[in-house]
Amino acid sequence: MSKLKDEFEQFVKGKHPGFEFRPQQREVILEIISAYENEPNGIFLLDAPTGSGKSVIAMLLADFLAFKGNRGYILASDLSLHEQYVKDFRKMQLWNWGNIKGVDNYTCAVNGEKFSVGECKNKGTSYEEAESLPCFKHCGYLTSRKKAIKSPIALLTYPYALIQRNYVEQQQQGKGKGSPFPQRDFVVCDEAHKLLDIVQSHFSPIVSTEIVTKTQKLAEGLEDIGKKAPDVNFKRLDRAINLIYEHEDHSTLLKLLREVTKILAVLVKSSAPLRENAGEEFVNENIPLEWLAVFNLADWVKDVHCKLEDYCEIIDKVGLEKLVKNPGEKSITFNCIDEYYLLQKHFFTKFGFKLLMTATMGNPGDFMRNHGIKNAKYFKMDSCFNWDKSPIIFYPGKKMSARFLQDNLKWAIDSITRIARDHSEDSGIIHSGSYELNTKIFNGLPKDVKKRILLYKGSGEKEIALKKMLKKKGHILMGPSILEGLNMVDDHSRFQIFVKVPYPHLGDKYVAAKLEYSQKWYNWKTSIAVLQGVGRSIRTPDDWAVTYFLDGCFADLMKSAGDQFPPEFKSRIRIEYK
Repeated sequence: MSKLKDEFEQFVKGKHPGFEFRPQQREVILEIISAYENEPNGIFLLDAPTGSGKSVIAMLLADFLAFKGNRGYILASDLSLHEQYVKDFRKMQLWNWGNIKGVDNYTCAVNGEKFSVGECKNKGTSYEEAESLPCFKHCGYLTSRKKAIKSPIALLTYPYALIQRNYVEQQQQGKGKGSPFPQRDFVVCDEAHKLLDIVQSHFSPIVSTEIVTKTQKLAEGLEDIGKKAPDVNFKRLDRAINLIYEHEDHSTLLKLLREVTKILAVLVKSSAPLRENAGEEFVNENIPLEWLAVFNLADWVKDVHCKLEDYCEIIDKVGLEKLVKNPGEKSITFNCIDEYYLLQKHFFTKFGFKLLMTATMGNPGDFMRNHGIKNAKYFKMDSCFNWDKSPIIFYPGKKMSARFLQDNLKWAIDSITRIARDHSEDSGIIHSGSYELNTKIFNGLPKDVKKRILLYKGSGEKEIALKKMLKKKGHILMGPSILEGLNMVDDHSRFQIFVKVPYPHLGDKYVAAKLEYSQKWYNWKTSIAVLQGVGRSIRTPDDWAVTYFLDGCFADLMKSAGDQFPPEFKSRIRIEYK
């Protein structure tokens, strides 16, 4: 370790002169490097609270390993984190590192469409051929892709990495070619607590009557552009999908899913040569709009087919008992509750050394168990935040679960009113848990509190509400789905209210199946949601905010899953009776 430390110190002084480490950053990076040298395919878990500088740890680690001749990936869980990393790369002067997002985050420089239906893509132009086109240097996707492939460190989003390391690699191997994004020596996974949900979502197909509508449109579109549509039995497809809605037997459902997959395969095969046809037919002119519409439909059908095909193979491997039919309002999502298999086959085996880091890991043993990890090194960094002004005030008297909600709703509304008036000059957040409860609470609030409340439905309205909140103090953002992704630093939020403990919704068939499979998973999942939510309003070491829990079920959570919460969290809890 002494030799390693000297080498690392010399590297930092030479490459990043004047850099000042935060507490424990140097120590943890050396621990990770040592673990990597001892076990090049191992897993390292980093429990790093907000403010500890996870991105800096990721970059310095990756930079040193690249200096030693290794190549790696950094994975970001969403576009905002991806953009933050890009900015950090510039600050650290890591100019030769590449970054890339999903194809539809880029616009074709020629036809102005999303890249998946861009001009070169539509003409079947290979990536190698595209480099000679005059538009190449103006193409955000192609230039980003080329740099990311060549760079020692490449920043990817999780979904893009999953596609490249699975579907694209398999496709390239079938052609006898190498993968553009092959297995590299190491991967740094930021926001690793999201890994289960990301992988689950990626391999969960959605079945709806829209499949029939869009496949019929694709067949009609093929005829419209002068191509023969394949002989598809749409009545059979419609019947199979209707039966999927009706049946619950797993064996029957899998047979029906295979039948839909087989029918879609005919359309996928028939539309495969389309782009090559377009390249031959429209050599010196732009591809007509009706062709673009067909490409969009063909890509959609191909994606549905691919997910269904993968899912059927997965259930064949793990067993019918792991199949979950999860009905929604207009569609059915199919889940597999065996994430161990999904993670092992489609993620862990696709990378070399794996650093999983998050600010909300919970109990490391449960984290490992939930992710099917048998052996891993673990390091927990100390929190550098000052929690003196950030108590967690818990009112234990009233439970807000479905059984007690109606009886205790007026008390909750009165409590919200009192807290809002106590924070009359402050901005804040109310975690309501659902749009339905949102409405009930809002309707019961007095006018002086109502006028401060910002409601939303959907991500678009949420963004508008957030912008309004950031412009002026005193607003209160209320709604579900704000437990993650908000950076309400300093005066942007000085208080937050949890109306309910954010237990996963048992009406979700996947959640119900997972609970039956593992109570520990359910407790861990709830605890992570609490830790994430509490962190929305306290973002820096000197930041502060008061957190209020109105739901008496919080006591049950602390009793059953208290070991998921760090000591600094538990030390902040103050019990009050009002």
